Amino acid sequence: MVLPRPFWERTSLDRGLVELAISITGRVWESNVEWAAHAPRAVEYGIPQSVIDDVYAGRRPKGSAEQELLYDVCMSLHQDHRLPLSLYSKATEAFGERGLMEITAISGFYTLISMTLNAFEVEVAPGIEPPFKREP
Repeated sequence: MVLPRPFWERTSLDRGLVELAISITGRVWESNVEWAAHAPRAVEYGIPQSVIDDVYAGRRPKGSAEQELLYDVCMSLHQDHRLPLSLYSKATEAFGERGLMEITAISGFYTLISMTLNAFEVEVAPGIEPPFKREP
């Protein structure tokens, strides 16, 4: 049986941007497992720690133009459930239609994963402090 390759292996986007998009989704959903797994990978793949710290704090990050635009796209999808034409135009100019589709797919897929992890209260690995506190 051959398993499909993960998103980050078949995207036109830089791996750091993919990990940032996953981290933004994990933050929106307060998914401990997603954040713990992907925020460090974003840094490993070139996203500045300050950008990750801003996302964790719920602030629009001060990073590269691509990182800020990616954040705007992801947050518009998560909060407004759409992309205004001006944001769509900026995103397709920066990432291409394929890249924007990939950002949308990543945000949707990791929403499903985050929702599932939260619904079943999947915990982070032993020894890792959960970034988002849960009420008992």
